Amino acid sequence: MMEKHRAVLYNASLKYKRFSYILCILGSGILAVKRFYLVILIR
Repeated sequence: MMEKHRAVLYNASLKYKRFSYILCILGSGILAVKRFYLVILIR
């Protein structure tokens, strides 16, 4: 019983890590796009 619970927690932490990793990539991508637009607007 305890082992099953531990496995579920482990899976949840893996999913959370992957999700935060994707969010991080999306965030940096949005920042890059904003910077790109700012450069275009300044010109």
